[in-house]
Amino acid sequence: MASVQDTPIALQLWSVKDACGQDFFGTLKAVKEMGYDGVEFAGFYDKTPEELKKVLADLDLKIAGSHTGFGLLEGDNFENTTSYSKALGNTRLVIPSMPGDRVADGIAGWKKQTEVMKGIQEKLAAMGLKTGFHNHAVEFEPKEGTTAFDTIFENTGKDFIMQIDIGWAFRAGADARDFFKKYPGRSETVHVKAYAADNDTACVGEDDVPWADVLKCAVEVGKTEWFIVEHERHEGDPLNNVRKCLDYLRSL
Repeated sequence: MASVQDTPIALQLWSVKDACGQDFFGTLKAVKEMGYDGVEFAGFYDKTPEELKKVLADLDLKIAGSHTGFGLLEGDNFENTTSYSKALGNTRLVIPSMPGDRVADGIAGWKKQTEVMKGIQEKLAAMGLKTGFHNHAVEFEPKEGTTAFDTIFENTGKDFIMQIDIGWAFRAGADARDFFKKYPGRSETVHVKAYAADNDTACVGEDDVPWADVLKCAVEVGKTEWFIVEHERHEGDPLNNVRKCLDYLRSL
């Protein structure tokens, strides 16, 4: 059985977006030197897939996936987006959020957009690629007897990745463990983000999340293959903060 200790750890590069904007390849090198096993992308900073793939190979950094905006997986953008990912070797294109105007009519809107995401999933599956959805707090808010989160995952199949952002779930008053159990085997990747009621800038390990048990549940029930650190609300140097998060996870 897989274990927390054996599960690789990636960094969601949105966490260090300013550094990436200044020196993308230098930031990737710094991330590797910290001890991260891989990265999840949030943009590619005008690099070609070929040059980026070479840098990743030279650094021995794996690809845990990418956050790929809804619009990039629709219409004329679909071919360019998927061609880039296939050339790079990225197989997980996770939708990071739902544009508010698409769900302005509540659960009916979420149901409609879930059908759109299922269509995207089918097209990607034919290409050997996957998609899924990443939550914020809003998806756990009760609406019309249900939630947006349940609307999505009750109406998608097991191959649609349930990328729980653990910190956002706890911030919303939800326990991520409940959803690993409700939708087992669907969390190939999860976001390891801190939540502390009295400290918005806390790093993982400085917060209120019972990490050892949550991550054990993610691996054993959710079948998580990657822990992905994301730290958005920084005090001090973002690179130092994501290092602290990694050091804590390595200590578990």
